[in-house]
Amino acid sequence: MKDISITDDVLDSRDVEARIDFLRIGNDFLPEDVTADELRKWLNSEIAFGDGDESAGDAAVTHIRGTKDLDDLETMCESIGFFSDALHMAGAPDDADAAEWFEGLSEAEQRGALGIIQKYIIDGLNTDPDRIAFCEQFDVEYQRWFDGVTDDVDELEELADWLDLREQAEAYNMEWGRGAALISADHWATYCQELAEDIGAIPKDVTWPCNHIDWEAAAEELKSDYTELEVAGQSFWIRNT
Repeated sequence: MKDISITDDVLDSRDVEARIDFLRIGNDFLPEDVTADELRKWLNSEIAFGDGDESAGDAAVTHIRGTKDLDDLETMCESIGFFSDALHMAGAPDDADAAEWFEGLSEAEQRGALGIIQKYIIDGLNTDPDRIAFCEQFDVEYQRWFDGVTDDVDELEELADWLDLREQAEAYNMEWGRGAALISADHWATYCQELAEDIGAIPKDVTWPCNHIDWEAAAEELKSDYTELEVAGQSFWIRNT
């Protein structure tokens, strides 16, 4: 796998995909279809939980609402006495194995059941007299769970950046899966000159008058065929296809 960085002058979409796959290794608790926005919200709420920028109750609600896996939800909330009641409200038969019941649902039914379970738990948090005590316990239990599923928050933050770049790029370029170039804004004028040489618009051994071309102006005109993307403080241009 090629070593790439979000600060590179030129990126190939296939290298970005390989990097995304690599960063998912060891973080398979993430949903396959997780978006950059979802991952960042989840990470930010976790960081806030530890830094005290968010009340324990608000953080607990954030994590519960953002969890898309029934097992993870049950593990994180194992101290909630009304978890089984939440399952029942979602339609699970009495004494049913939660995992088996959930797996037997269609994808749409699973989404609906999770929504009901999450709402029931959150409503309980908002009315339970032991809410503060629960939230303090949730802090301990969630941190234990989080430490167990990932070793490197920086990797997840990097993954969110690559997912963000892919999501933006795919909206404008249909060649993403087969290979699309992303050109850094700082490298744009140089790239345009190299492109002109590659397609034979100017000779590679540039002499007069080609060595007096205003490449900044030429690059500006070429932007009409491209879209600018912004990720992690970096700007890239990708061709519209």
